[in-house]
Amino acid sequence: MRLFGNAVQNLYAALSITAPSGYVALTLTGSSGQSALSVFGNSAFTGNVGIVSQASGQALAVNNNANTLQYLYVNATGGVVIGNPGTNYGLSVAGGASLPALYAQAGAGQFALSVSGVASQYSAQVSSVTTSGVSFGLSILAGTNFSDTSLNVNNAASTAQYFNIRGDGSVAIGGATQNGPGCLSILKSLTAASTSQSVQHALLSSYQAVPGTGAFLSNAYLYVGGSGGNYLAFGQNPITAGDPYAQWIQSGFNSASPTYYDIALNPAGGGVTINGNPIYAGIPQNNQTSNYTTVLSDANKHIQSTNNVTIAANSSVAYPIGTAITFVNSGGSAISIAINSDTMYLSPGGSTGTRTLATYGIATALKTGSTTWRISGTGLS
Repeated sequence: MRLFGNAVQNLYAALSITAPSGYVALTLTGSSGQSALSVFGNSAFTGNVGIVSQASGQALAVNNNANTLQYLYVNATGGVVIGNPGTNYGLSVAGGASLPALYAQAGAGQFALSVSGVASQYSAQVSSVTTSGVSFGLSILAGTNFSDTSLNVNNAASTAQYFNIRGDGSVAIGGATQNGPGCLSILKSLTAASTSQSVQHALLSSYQAVPGTGAFLSNAYLYVGGSGGNYLAFGQNPITAGDPYAQWIQSGFNSASPTYYDIALNPAGGGVTINGNPIYAGIPQNNQTSNYTTVLSDANKHIQSTNNVTIAANSSVAYPIGTAITFVNSGGSAISIAINSDTMYLSPGGSTGTRTLATYGIATALKTGSTTWRISGTGLS
């Protein structure tokens, strides 16, 4: 059966049915495997519409066969409800057991979901239940390594990055550059000019730097940097192979020709070092009973000896300038204090060469240049 309305006026329906109060205007029952109702627009006309509802209550409702469950509901103000959630939103979707409430799949080069807000309103809000222990907000399943992006937040014009999470968990905040996997990088502008600070936290699996070499920065687990290559870095590494990890702080400036200032804490007994110089609460002792040549760990210690002592040459042990070594003669006869190839001046007087330290004598040698030392003391000649 085909029913046609007034095609000229386009003001009348092809079929008009009015139901008495309390009754349904039209009931359609489909057979097995068939639709109860199919609506087709007329392809010969532009702007044709399939279904028009002018109801003041439920504009459209689709329920189950027993009319006990609501599948689709459109209210008079245009709100759409899918499933059976609340009706206070423009679109409200309820998922089934173990099924997502909303599933969107993007086409090629398109977003799966695009949400646009209005002035002074959030574009999207994720709300969960208020019960403690079972309230969850947002879950993102994306990314497998550093080259992927799991989450990205830009400004409205998409010209500046505010927040980014890579596929390996690396995080960048404020447009900071992520220099490698496993990092937290933060960029904070100080003024409207180009001056800025950045913070980078890198959890690395290998620490190979040696204090005093200027190689700390590559193994830092916390890096705070500013303009011009200025930075403050924190990290850890073994001072020597097999030692416990040493914690260190390094500051530097001028990235083109870096100058480094290091502070390290060595749990293996090396104490605190600043620019390679050990700092102790007292003056630790190195006790020797035979002829002895100093080593790097003797810096800022005292050597108690019953035999001759030689200060190692700078070419073999490069003590930092400012290193002091104290010598104590605990033997029954005088001992000599010599130096290999470098120059040691007696103070006062300025004479050079090997010195003699009497029994119970105490003398201190101070490194004042890369290859020069000054020595003075009691019982020293």
